[in-house]
Amino acid sequence: ISEQTTKIVVSKNGEALKAVAKGDQGELAYDKIALKGSDVTIVLTIDYQGSPMTITYTGAVDGKKMGGDADFGGLATGTWSAVRK
Repeated sequence: ISEQTTKIVVSKNGEALKAVAKGDQGELAYDKIALKGSDVTIVLTIDYQGSPMTITYTGAVDGKKMGGDADFGGLATGTWSAVRK
């Protein structure tokens, strides 16, 4: 089991949401972040061994927390969680 911690900054411009991952290696913009009711979908494309991999996070927002399932380009699945700082 592998666990990774990433800082994500979510901002709102009108009705549009934007998410950026920030870490030691710089910033990476997420492809999409959408919130419908309490359901959240976050999509990120990374370089995985020289090829693009799309990671799709789906879940729910509950107060200052959110979490759910992750699909790593159809190669693996996992779970994720986030806490508002």
